[in-house]
Amino acid sequence: MQASKRPDIDQWRKLFDLATKFRKTKPWDLFSDSDFFAIRRPSNGEIVFPLIMGNGGQFFGLSIYLGETGLLQYSMAQANFDTFDPIFMSMYSNILLSFMDRKFLSRDDLKLPGSMGMTFKGKNAWPQFRKMSCMHLDSQITGEEADLLIEIIPLIIDIVSLAREQPQLMSVFDQSPLPLFDKTGPESWVTTETKNMPNVMDALKPGNMVRDGDIKRFKYLDRKNAVWQLGWKGAPGGIGEDPDDLSSFAVVHLVDKKIPKILQFAFLTPSKREDLWPDLWNELMKMLNKEKFYPSELEVSDPWLLEFLKPLEEHLDIRIVMREAMPEMDDAFDFVFDAMEKGLF
Repeated sequence: MQASKRPDIDQWRKLFDLATKFRKTKPWDLFSDSDFFAIRRPSNGEIVFPLIMGNGGQFFGLSIYLGETGLLQYSMAQANFDTFDPIFMSMYSNILLSFMDRKFLSRDDLKLPGSMGMTFKGKNAWPQFRKMSCMHLDSQITGEEADLLIEIIPLIIDIVSLAREQPQLMSVFDQSPLPLFDKTGPESWVTTETKNMPNVMDALKPGNMVRDGDIKRFKYLDRKNAVWQLGWKGAPGGIGEDPDDLSSFAVVHLVDKKIPKILQFAFLTPSKREDLWPDLWNELMKMLNKEKFYPSELEVSDPWLLEFLKPLEEHLDIRIVMREAMPEMDDAFDFVFDAMEKGLF
């Protein structure tokens, strides 16, 4: 498909030229990391959400969050959501322009501009373009995403220039939690408040995953007077055949609390956020089928898992309990992550 193709040489040339212009404007001298705003794309009316980074003096660049999912991810980050929570990891939806020292770049990152006779001098001068999507933290951008950047970066440069000429423009960030910038002419902008912002809590709810086929499968499972624990956590690593598109993953554990012992574990690598809960449900069903029975009590430490599992109480004689601390589950994650680091998985 066309959308999956890499940018061509003309697109890369435009991107590196725009990156140079963007860096020269030093937008981070004016915009803070909390000055989050929206821009409407003139080409198709789509709204994207840029964030200029660098005011803190450490990481310089531009992040463009895409659609409702990107907006939700930003909201969760502002709420200090655990970055290793699989829900948070499934919400990645943004494109990044980062300015870095060349020693931190890959060989390909250095080779590409060099092939076009381009070089960049100075600290934090080398541009790097990446995207983050569901469970993918460091992927190459596509030609379609390059076109988005080629359209949006000049608009952001215009806004920065306008804000320097009219400092009162920055007061819009005190007046609206998410101002929307609309370009109405060559040098004309209007700002309004973004409406219909999604409710983060509603969007994260798992919904009822129980299907008729599952209810029939439950009848073949025995009940055991035992306490099990179910937990999940994002793994500190990546998998995949393409080194430019490594996927992060979540580890799911089913632990017998009394022994304690890892009964089952599985890896989750959904390709889009909508698949996260169904994929978890499918893995849980596989775990129960392998064990051939279910416990009288199932503990979780995550409120989202609690809501996810609550429907089971209607179909099985099982009690779902929330525990703030589950040291047995923590030990299970430490064991598996340590084994992964040693290459045992």
